[in-house]
Amino acid sequence: MDRNGECAQDYIDKYNRKGKTCLFIVSSHRKVPIDQLAHTKRLSKDSNNYQNRNTVESNALTKLNNEGEFLKADEILQYIIRDYYQTRSKDNRATPVELINERTCYDVKRYIELLTETCNSVIEPFGLQLLSDLRQLTFLNDS
Repeated sequence: MDRNGECAQDYIDKYNRKGKTCLFIVSSHRKVPIDQLAHTKRLSKDSNNYQNRNTVESNALTKLNNEGEFLKADEILQYIIRDYYQTRSKDNRATPVELINERTCYDVKRYIELLTETCNSVIEPFGLQLLSDLRQLTFLNDS
C-alpha cells in the first residue's frame, strides 16, 4: 500500500482504464492530432547519401528528396506512418511532417501495435499484458 492508501490492484485497475482509453482514442475516428504521432530520427549523414532501403524512414526521406528538400547530417527527420505493411503502395509507408495535409491519414493498426508494445514493456514485469487485436483490448493477469 502506498502513502495514499492505494494497493497494487488499485494501480492495475487505473492502468487498465487508461491503457484502454489510449488505445480507443488512437483507433477510433482518428481523434489523435496527426502531428502528435510523428516519429523522430536524427540523421547520421546527409539524406541523399542514404541507400534506398525498404524502411519507413527511407520512404519519408525519399519523399522529401523528391520535393527538393534535403536534410543534412544531424538534422531531424519527422514522419507519420501511413501504410506500414504496404497494403496500398510501397511508396506510401510514411510521410514527412513537412508534407502532411488535411487528407493525410495514419496507420491505425501500426500505431496501436506500437502503443501496445510500449505499454507491455512497462507492465509485463507485474504479470500483466495488454492485447491489441483491434476487436478486444484487454489486460491479462498471468499471476
